[in-house]
Amino acid sequence: MACKILVIEDDKIQRELLVDILVENGFIVFSSHSAEKGEKLVGQENIDVVITDVRLPGKSGIEFLKSVKRVRDVEVIVVTAFSNIDDAVKAIKLGAFHYITKPYDVDVLINLVKKCCELSRLRRALLDKDKIIFASPVMERILSMASLFAKADAPVLITGESGTGKEVIARYIHKESGRKGKFVPVNCTSIPENLFESELFGYEKGAFSGAVKSKPGLIEEADGGTLFLDEIGDLSLSLQAKLLRFLQEKEVRRVGGLETKKVDVKVVAATNRNLEDLVKEGKFREDLFYRLNVLRVKIPPLKQRKEDILELSGYFINRFSRKYGKQIALSSEAIDLLLSYDFPGNVRELENILHRAVLVADGEIKPEHLGINKKESVFSCVLPPGKRLPDYIDEIEKAILLNALEEANFVQTRAAKLLGIDEKSLRYKRKKYGI
Repeated sequence: MACKILVIEDDKIQRELLVDILVENGFIVFSSHSAEKGEKLVGQENIDVVITDVRLPGKSGIEFLKSVKRVRDVEVIVVTAFSNIDDAVKAIKLGAFHYITKPYDVDVLINLVKKCCELSRLRRALLDKDKIIFASPVMERILSMASLFAKADAPVLITGESGTGKEVIARYIHKESGRKGKFVPVNCTSIPENLFESELFGYEKGAFSGAVKSKPGLIEEADGGTLFLDEIGDLSLSLQAKLLRFLQEKEVRRVGGLETKKVDVKVVAATNRNLEDLVKEGKFREDLFYRLNVLRVKIPPLKQRKEDILELSGYFINRFSRKYGKQIALSSEAIDLLLSYDFPGNVRELENILHRAVLVADGEIKPEHLGINKKESVFSCVLPPGKRLPDYIDEIEKAILLNALEEANFVQTRAAKLLGIDEKSLRYKRKKYGI
């Protein structure tokens, strides 16, 4: 998606000239003759970069910078006359990305804008990945507990229904731990059992047919960081025994190898299953359960923390609106419907619903765009006004495909498994929708 630029300049000729130059360079450009109007545009249009003159009618560029930085992390380039260098220094102290003096070199300005856009893109990507959106007291307590557990050496076990955000909490624990190593996620259900040991522990050259060179496993990759074992309840008993040995000894031995290697890994495990019941049924090792169940975080389903629904909705709508270059709001009727729904698929279902709603809505999300009915069907039986059925079905399918691909980090094998289709079908559908 193209970077959005706002030009604030009271001189009409200079403003229009700069707008034309920026448009020619592929940017989406908005303009204003005043700081007051500019402040409104920053919020309304999700502006990435502002280019503002210092001298403006009414509020100055410096005052604009001060007020906008209080509420929004937007990059600002200040344009000043050479004689106003003190203003430029003030601007930098207040958080401006850079300043340029009049008359300025257009190429220099364009390069500055490109750097600002990249910085904005990286910041938003980081926020989308790591930011935890909540308003409920229960989530506040969970985050406080997770922050405390992050400093301990013992494993952390996260439990909760599918879609409640267990990996989000696991990433938060890693971030709070201060560990310099990587966060390495392992989905225990996505790796075939016959490959799991070699993937987790690594292997030496010649360990098996096709092992043409040695390869470290995921545990070694997480050395100095965090190993996240998702869906731990689905591991076979034989693999549970190998994992238990690693947790006890804090060392790994590659498949086909003789030497062991000590590793420093923070282990976080997660499951949507009741491990106590699995232990009673003989499907989960009791000793492994007690080894993992030292520090436990239980995430309640979304229906038990209604306060989070609107916070999450605003976040998802903003994220998908930016992605598709749209301006979308949530109607009061749609809000009522969201708050009355139980969300059996939890946060992931809310994300999917709003992803599709942003795609199909025009300006405002209404109840029919959500595809929710009281029978908890994710898709509506009512065709939105002005839509043809084939087009509407395509929109829904594209949204589902995009969500699965994003969840799988665009790893095609994993995305196909999430969707319940083969890779050939997924390739065809990606080509069909231009994904």
